[in-house]
Amino acid sequence: MTSISSMLRNPKFTRTVLPLVIYMVLTLLPTPEGLTPVGQRAFALVVAGILTFSMQPIDIAISVPLFVLLAVPAGIFSMGEAMSSFMGPAFIFVFAMVCLAIAFEKSGLTRRIALFIVSKSGGSPKRLLFLFIATAALCSSVLADIPVLVMLFPICLEIIKKNDCNVRGSNFAQSLLLGIGSGCFLGGMAPPAGSAANPTSIQILEQATGLHISFMEWAAIGMPVLILLIPCIWLSFVILMPSEIKQLKGMDHFEEDMKQLGSISRKEKLFLIVFGLTLLLWFTDRVHGISTQVISMISVAVLSLPGIDVFNWRRDSADVNWDAIMLVGGATSFGAMLTKTGVITWFAHEYLMSFSSLPLAMLFLCICVVMIISQFPIPAGAGAVATLAPAFLAVAEMGNFNPAGVIMVVALSQAAPILSPAVCFYPIINSTGLLNITSAWKTGFFIAIAEIALILASMLTVGSVLNFL
Repeated sequence: MTSISSMLRNPKFTRTVLPLVIYMVLTLLPTPEGLTPVGQRAFALVVAGILTFSMQPIDIAISVPLFVLLAVPAGIFSMGEAMSSFMGPAFIFVFAMVCLAIAFEKSGLTRRIALFIVSKSGGSPKRLLFLFIATAALCSSVLADIPVLVMLFPICLEIIKKNDCNVRGSNFAQSLLLGIGSGCFLGGMAPPAGSAANPTSIQILEQATGLHISFMEWAAIGMPVLILLIPCIWLSFVILMPSEIKQLKGMDHFEEDMKQLGSISRKEKLFLIVFGLTLLLWFTDRVHGISTQVISMISVAVLSLPGIDVFNWRRDSADVNWDAIMLVGGATSFGAMLTKTGVITWFAHEYLMSFSSLPLAMLFLCICVVMIISQFPIPAGAGAVATLAPAFLAVAEMGNFNPAGVIMVVALSQAAPILSPAVCFYPIINSTGLLNITSAWKTGFFIAIAEIALILASMLTVGSVLNFL
């Protein structure tokens, strides 16, 4: 009896059993009017899957394909449908982006960039904070956020240590760490390359409507939001968390490290050339017609060629973040499950019908608020997009709104950093015990308000020119 009691109190047991219990409860409840039994099972499977991914009783790289394949015996998908929904364009694109991010790190550019930022601060805490936020945001717009965080985090810790800061009691230290976390996550909104949620959104739009958003069109709306948001992020920390340090110490140490790096290496030059051409091809995809997935994989292949060897699969495959890649595949598959079984249409008619009669600007505002709230039960951006984007596309159809504009607002607003910076810095910063989730909320609400205002402004101006309204 005692052993059973102790087992029930074991958090690992709870994390393992709770998703199964939730699934069984949701499937045994009376089927709501307008929803089919298959739709009810699909909804239950998605809820159980999201719980499993969040609590991680088993590794995400195992649990995600498991839940996708469980849709087959549940009668939701055929095996072919399950595999095609999982291994879609978004999956391939994110895989390529992860490989490019590893190549960026292996080239040696990461520490050079971080030290260059410090050398340009002039010992000013405010200037250093701005430079770190801007670098995190801009680099994360074309590279995965975690490698960029890995690039900046060690230098931030060195600066904090040299200035004798106790992170828990130092506004300067917390601003620096939260600043790079916020910048990394928010940078993902700008072009499709920046976040797993973006290619997921594009794939959902294409599956549902046949419409495609090009790299340039996405960037034309997202980049102005990001560029204008960078000073807003910086001001939120300067005003709400003013630095107790007036002049930074130990800057000569970093200047000496910069000198020791010497001139730019051959690998650094090769990466810059290949990635520069990749960016050019991404931004001109409407001209040459080559998809971003193809361009990205060609870029990875070129960087892997003998004589270049910036990326080497045998050497670097251990650094691939399979959790992030699998989550994208799972997110798009979950979205396809809910759409195919009619759950999305039912949900939209039951709970979002009133949105279809709103003025366009008010609809966009409501989408932003819903996406922000969704971060709490669904912290992964791709999961939130996969769950809610199809429902908002149904609202767009009911209200005769342009689905491309609606999907853009859904994807951009999922980056609002009330909770999201905690997700971004969790694998590194939070795991060190330096900060916790609530640390991000003090400035997060201010940044979220600024982001929403900028999203609406960009959509109603640039989006109008692109015929997204």
